[in-house]
Amino acid sequence: MGSATPANLSAAGTAGVVAPPFIAPARSKHQPPSFTPPAVPPSLAQPAPVTAEFETRARGNARGAGQRKTIMRTAERVHVDLGRGASEWLFVKNAKDPRRMSATLADHSHRTLVEYDESELRTLGLGRGWADLVGLGVEPETLSGFEATGRSQSLSGLRFTERRAPANDKGRIRSLWWNDEVGVPLRIVAAEDAARTETRLRNLRRGVDQARLRDLREQYPNYKVMDVADYREVHHDEGHNDSH
Repeated sequence: MGSATPANLSAAGTAGVVAPPFIAPARSKHQPPSFTPPAVPPSLAQPAPVTAEFETRARGNARGAGQRKTIMRTAERVHVDLGRGASEWLFVKNAKDPRRMSATLADHSHRTLVEYDESELRTLGLGRGWADLVGLGVEPETLSGFEATGRSQSLSGLRFTERRAPANDKGRIRSLWWNDEVGVPLRIVAAEDAARTETRLRNLRRGVDQARLRDLREQYPNYKVMDVADYREVHHDEGHNDSH
């Protein structure tokens, strides 16, 4: 299962971008096998509140327009803004089990809020749990298992060090520039469906807009609220999927 990289978040939340295929909802009486999300690294248990703007593009595509998104993160919430008129996500850490999370998607084109539980988020490839989100798409196994190269870069007064996947690592992320102080990546090179993508941090500031982190039902009181199965049932004839 891939983690919720900025690239994945865009693919699952922007119309016109390849997203997981539509799956007709099936309300099964059988509960799925239990799943234990990964533990949150101690360094990210209380991360610095930050607002980060990322751009993702295919490697070697220096001229083409990249996919931009702005992510706000606190210790309890992650908000993803995919641009003017596009959808937005709000991910919330489970108050009783800090490994788990849920999310709400604001589909502005249909004035609808769609609620996702953690199993639905895993199915979409948006993270196995809170550890994948709070690291802004960098999985805890990557932080602990990648090898430092000794190289570093600076941005906004912060020092980012390069880490590379071990030779025997078959994961999606191949290299990473990371800052431990605020827990943010500067650059991620990943293999996405046999192609390589590069995500870069374009702007970073400390702090967040708390109003954007409020429950989306409070922010959009006139929107319909649906679970993901009902949402797919209503919109499947239009060819919609979770890209909205």
